[in-house]
Amino acid sequence: MNTTTEVVQQGFRLSKLFWIGLGLFVVGVAPLLLIILFASLGFGDPNPNPVGPALLAVVTFWPSIGLIMTGLILSCFKWLRQSGNSTNTNAS
Repeated sequence: MNTTTEVVQQGFRLSKLFWIGLGLFVVGVAPLLLIILFASLGFGDPNPNPVGPALLAVVTFWPSIGLIMTGLILSCFKWLRQSGNSTNTNAS
């Protein structure tokens, strides 16, 4: 019977803020990118005037980038803290 306890180190996981930021980025920028793509491929109007999707992209771009960066930083700190704790417990 093995009585020693082993610390199971979890891999790097991205925080919820990262995923919320990524979702906001996709929802905010995708309509404008699709309109640009369809116009360049020749579907629909060759000279579209996408005011609504452009405003949506402007309003959501920087907040989504901020959430993505904050989520990455928090995930890195959490991972470093967990990996530091697991190495300290294995050393003793």
